[in-house]
Amino acid sequence: MQGLLLAPLVHLNSLSESLLRSIASTSSSHNTLLRPLLAEYLDCDSQITAALDEARIHQAKQREIYNLTTETLGLNAHLREIITALIQGRNKLQNLIEEGDAVLQASTDASKSRRFEFYTTPPG
Repeated sequence: MQGLLLAPLVHLNSLSESLLRSIASTSSSHNTLLRPLLAEYLDCDSQITAALDEARIHQAKQREIYNLTTETLGLNAHLREIITALIQGRNKLQNLIEEGDAVLQASTDASKSRRFEFYTTPPG
């Protein structure tokens, strides 16, 4: 990107120096250097305009990339929060299942114990 912008500016600088040398040589001596043509300046101007347009497009795309990156990081953080909440919920559910299994086992054991006592105790 820097080269795209720098090349037309270097060319404009070269044209300007050439123009100044030709003006200086005209006033100080009879040897005149070729002055840059107006068409060269116009061409240089269109190159600079094209380079600035491309730089503007590049900046807009960079801004979009930055915004998308920021959004992606935010979504990633939100996803991590959701996953953490799901893990905590799973752990709580696992604890509830284990407690329920223990209560169910205790109830089953108590029921078996009562049935055993009912059948083993003599009537009367």
